[in-house]
Parts: sequence; structure tokens; C-alpha cells
Amino acid sequence: MRSCRRLDLLCAVGLVVLPIAIFGPALVRGKVVSSADNLLDQAPWQALDPGYRSVDPTLSDISQFLHPYVVFAAREIREGRLPLWNPYAFAGVPFFAHPHSAILFPLTALAYVLPLTTALTLAAALKLAAAGVAMYWFLRTLSLARAGALVGALAFQLSGPMVGWLLWPFSSTMIFLPLLFGLADRLRGAPGARPVAQIAITVALDLFAGYPQGAFQDVVAATAWMLMRAVGAGAPIALLMRWTGGVTLGAALAAIQIVPFLEYVRDSAVFAYRAQWTPTLTVPFRATLTALMPYFFGRGTEYVGDWHLSIVLAFVGVAPLVLLPIAVVAGRRRADARFFIGLALVTAAVNYGMPIVSEIAALPVMSLMRNLVLGHLTVFCVCALAAIAVDEMPHLAVTRWPAASTKVWAIVLVWIALGAMLSVDESRQGKLWPHFAWFVVTLTAASIIVLVRLRAGSGRGSTIALIVVQAASALPFVISYNPVIDAPRFYPTPPLMTRLQSATRDWSRVTLAGSTGTVYRLFEMQGFDAMTPRRIEDVVGAIGSGRAMAMGFRDNPLAVHGDEPLSAIKVVRSPAFDLFGVRYVVVGPHQASPRPGLVLDYDGPEATVWRNDAALPRAFVVYSARCVGNQDGLALIRQGRVRFRDEVLLADCEQPPITGRSGTGSATIERYAATAVTIAVATDVPGYLVLTDTWFPGWRARLDGRDVPILRADHAFRAVSLPAGEHRVEFVYRPTSLWIGLIVTGIAAPAVLVLALWRRRSHE
Repeated sequence: MRSCRRLDLLCAVGLVVLPIAIFGPALVRGKVVSSADNLLDQAPWQALDPGYRSVDPTLSDISQFLHPYVVFAAREIREGRLPLWNPYAFAGVPFFAHPHSAILFPLTALAYVLPLTTALTLAAALKLAAAGVAMYWFLRTLSLARAGALVGALAFQLSGPMVGWLLWPFSSTMIFLPLLFGLADRLRGAPGARPVAQIAITVALDLFAGYPQGAFQDVVAATAWMLMRAVGAGAPIALLMRWTGGVTLGAALAAIQIVPFLEYVRDSAVFAYRAQWTPTLTVPFRATLTALMPYFFGRGTEYVGDWHLSIVLAFVGVAPLVLLPIAVVAGRRRADARFFIGLALVTAAVNYGMPIVSEIAALPVMSLMRNLVLGHLTVFCVCALAAIAVDEMPHLAVTRWPAASTKVWAIVLVWIALGAMLSVDESRQGKLWPHFAWFVVTLTAASIIVLVRLRAGSGRGSTIALIVVQAASALPFVISYNPVIDAPRFYPTPPLMTRLQSATRDWSRVTLAGSTGTVYRLFEMQGFDAMTPRRIEDVVGAIGSGRAMAMGFRDNPLAVHGDEPLSAIKVVRSPAFDLFGVRYVVVGPHQASPRPGLVLDYDGPEATVWRNDAALPRAFVVYSARCVGNQDGLALIRQGRVRFRDEVLLADCEQPPITGRSGTGSATIERYAATAVTIAVATDVPGYLVLTDTWFPGWRARLDGRDVPILRADHAFRAVSLPAGEHRVEFVYRPTSLWIGLIVTGIAAPAVLVLALWRRRSHE
């Protein structure tokens, strides 16, 4: 028994060492796994490294959203603040409530204690390591031999979805998919409360990982597995109740993250769109060619496929492909193989738009998820089937069918790859031939090894050879996919950025190429977000996140399909541009003004800066107000029929607004922090203080120490009613959702702890 555990430990160590070896050189050579070098393709960063071209410009999600979030979270926590609110994007946006911030996830916490470049690179390696070990552990719970478990774990660890989404939070949730399957299996054979606690902790970590859609898919798939395993088990109802209890406790344990997230979802553009209509989006079936050659459609600026490459990747290496016929044969005698075959077929049918089955994506709840990211479930099943096939080969060696089907299948795969190669133009063929050659070589080697193993019935040497070939088939893709850049190229600071930081000490806003103000402490109106504050988007008039269709959006005349999320150009062209307080607009070198009325502020070799002297201050006093409904107010704003300096449009008025009044007043921001703003106000007659920061539930206002309501101003911003005189107004962000979540988590945590220790106490 001890020697068996040592061998399992040795396999787990190998699965950890491999990704460390892949990314380890970056840790010791002053590099980082990031696409932040994308900034060097545009002004003003391009002047820092003339002639440099980024590794993969298409990975803008990472450079403009995900890694800036890590930078912001690490900076706030190191300065002793819990990052609840990000004031630098969208005129202010919830931060902790956004699941992609993943503030409570252990791998994110590396950035709180290590240099950022080290933390991000180490987190990438540890994700792959954790996925491989988790998959190995699960496959061993199925009583599979180490050989099969190692093949399946290696395939999952280096698979297309795992590597393609590596720098997204989505890949973090993939770690917990095999863990949930394994815990469901252990629950069946382990009575007591401890397995329930283990399920709860795993579900909570899955939810903390930063992609709740992925966590939801993990739980649904694992629940289906639990239902299958409950058939024939003793007391199946009690078994399912224990599983349900563990999942429910896990959700309660993560309530501190989930409750604020649900509040943000309700006020987000993504929910507003998808609640109206969500199309059944599918990946074209031809994208399955990425299972043979992951770069068949190219990559980066040369990519010619549909959707993003990370979405369509179906790559698993050659061993699982060769082993598929054997896995199908194994399905005759193994219920687990039949389950994985069925789940793979269903998820693939939804993903690739098969008739009838693909409509599952349009069902309630499912329609709020991204049905384009189901490929990881199919790949997970294929990797599990590969492990089962390796385990079943000794039992199938006496028949001819497995060997014959393996030969035919390998030939078919080669012909499919060759036909796909010949179907593209000659310029692409020249780039694809090395990929095709490597696929054929490794597939042939894997097929020969499997045939030898089938003939011999067993053999440690053939198993080791299969593992080596599997790794060899995947490593070129794994090593090349995610950019590894020099650390100095990780959000460098051009001199112009320093100049802008100095020029915006009055809290005025800027627009940059993309959305990186969060990194440089520059206030932006635009943003790059997976959800986007709905009312800010309404006022600006751009789509919220990615393609409008992907948001489940229709019938909005302001939407532009394929536009960047709340892009700077949309902000500049908005009729409410002056209201936004955007003082500086940064464009490329010697570029013309993007809007009439702007004044040239700086024209240099790295960028041109245009100044908006008509920009309103962040805080100002007005004396006239109109009470309007949402659509009426938006229509007035979009038509340019509001003089924002003279009047404010109020929503949900509780008292008659002031109309036709004028006066003299001033508003000076005395303190501006992420979650607290203090403004000194003086006015000779009653009026309204307008702060052009995002209105959002959870903000509180105090006037001279007395609580006052925050009015929703100009559809998306904040206002406070003022009496005449000198006053001090304080805005503080104290979201009730956070406290509710904290209370629920505080109740669930002791319950989980008691369940985890229950067995130990019973023995005492």
C-alpha cells in the first residue's frame, strides 16, 4: 500500500513539474506570461519600443481587462484597502462584485505577496499543475490503473481549453471539474459528514475562481454524474440529498462573492441584453479541425476562424484521438465509459449547433450562460475516455476489433487532416505543413504504440512511450500559445502617461486607446468589462461586452456589431461628452481631432493629446431640474437637448424638482478615494450637487453628517439635494449585498467546519 501511494505521488509530482518546467524559465529570466505587450502596438506606448510587434494582439481581454484587474486588486490590498469599487473605469464600477476579479481565489492572492510578474507566471503554471493532479486523482477514484490515469490527466492538463483559457479565470474553474466528479464518486462509498464538507469547499472555491458560468457548468455536469452513480447504490435518495446539501453549503460558503455579484448582474448590460433575448450561438463544426492541428485556422492577426481561438480549440493531443475507438468498445461493459460518451456527445451537439440538442442553450438559466464555452466539458470527457481505454486494453487484446478499428481510425484522421490542408490556399498551406507533419508523426507513433500494447496485452514500456508521445504532440502548442514577454514590457509608463497623471489631479477624465486607466490611476469613461454598468452604457451608447449577438442583444439602434466594449471613440462622439468630464483625448501621433471643438494640447512623436475645455468638472452645482422617466431622459440626452451645466435630469423623484431657478455656487472635491468621496459645497440658493460618478446601489450620502438620499442624475450619475449655505457632502460605498453575503458565509463556514471535523469527534 505504501509503495502504491509513492507511485501515485510520483505521478502527481510529474504532473506538477511539467508546467513548472514549461513556464519556469520565465520566472528566472525576468519574463511574464501576459499579453500586456499589446500596448506597445499603440500610442503612446509604441514610442518606448519602436518597431516592436506584440506576440498576439488578439488577446486584448487579458491586456485591457483581466491583468489590469489583478494590478488594481494587488495595489489596493497592499495599501490596506479591500477593493470594493474601481473608480478608474466606466465612471466607476463595482470591483469586488465582479467575479472576474477573483479576489478571494488562492491563486489571485499570489499577486498580493509576490511581484506581479512572478505571481502571474507562477499562477499560470500552478493552474496547469492543479488541473493535471485533480484529473489524475479523479481517474484513480474510478479504480483505473496509473497508466490510464496519467494519460488522461496529461491530456486534460495540456488540452486546448485549459491552455487556451489559461490567462482567463475560466481555466481556474476547470480545475474543479474533475474534483467535483471525484468527490461525487467518493460520496457514494464514504458515509459520514466529511465528504459533504469537502464538496462544499470545492464548490465554494469553484465560485471564487472568477467565472460563475463555468462553476455552474461544473456542478451541472457533476450532478449528472452523481445521478448516474446513484443508480444501484444503497439509499440513493439519501446519497443525492447529501450531494445537494454539499452543493448548497458550497454556494452559501461563497455567498460573500455571489450576493454582490448578483446585485451587479441585475444592473449590468449583459443581463439587460440576455434577459430580452439570447441567440443560440454555435461553433462551426469545421472548428473540430483544431483537435488535429490547434493552429489550423492560424493565430493572432493571421487567425481566420470563427469566434476567438480559445473558444474553438478542441485540441487534446494524439493519444486520446487514437484511443477513441477502444473507449467506444469499452462502453459496452463500463457504465462510466457510457456516461462520458453520452456527455461528450450532448455537449458537442450543443457547442457545434446540432439540430434540436443545441436548443438546450436557450432554456431558462442556461440562456444566461455562454453556450459557446462548453468545449471544455467535451474535452474533459474525451480525456476520461482515453484513461478508460488504456485501462481496458488488456481486456480487449483477445479480440481483433479494437486493433482493426484503431488502424482504420488513424488512417481516417490523417486523410481528414490532409483534406483540410489541401482545401486552404497555398499561402496558408506553407505555414500549416509543419503542423500537419508533426500531427502525422505523433499520431502514427501513438497508433503503433497502442497496437503493440493491444497485441501484448500489457507492457510498462509501451505505456511510458504513449505518455511521451502524448506530451510531445501537445508541447509545441502549449509552449507557443500564451505570450511570454519581458517584464519591462508589462504595463510600462511612457512619459506622456506621467504628464497626464499630473494634469488630471483635478479628477478630470481621459480617453486612451483601449482601457488601461485602472493600471495608471487615470480616470476613464470607457471600459473593458464582461458585464458593464448598464446605465453608463445607455448614456454612452455602445455595446457592453464583445459582439452584440454574444450579449444576446437586439433592437438597439446604438449597437455596432463587433465594436470594442464601451470604446473611447464612442465616449468622444457621445452627445453627453462634456458631462463625462473627459478633459484629455489621446490619439495616435499627429492624428486629427476626433471631435469638433477640441484644442491641441500636445503633439509629439508618441501621441497627440486633444483638450476639451468644455468638459464639466467631476462635481458641480446646478439649480434647475426635471423629473423624467428612463426612456424620456435617455432620449433627451442622446438628442443633445440637455444643458448639463444648467439643469439635471432626475429619475424616481420623491419631491417636486426645482425648475427655472438660478444661483451661484461651487463644489470642491476635498478627498477622493475608491469608496469615499468628500466634497465641500457652497451655494446661495437651494440646488443640486451633481457628481458624475456611476450611480449604483450601495452608495450612501451624508450632508453635514446627516444621511440624505442619492438621486439618480442624468440617467447614470449621482446627485444630492442641497439647501442654501456651505456644506460638506460625503459619498461612501457600503453595499448591503456585501454584508448579506458576509453573514451567509459567516453562518455557512462554521457549519462546514463542523461537518469536516465530525468524523474525528465521533471517534473521540
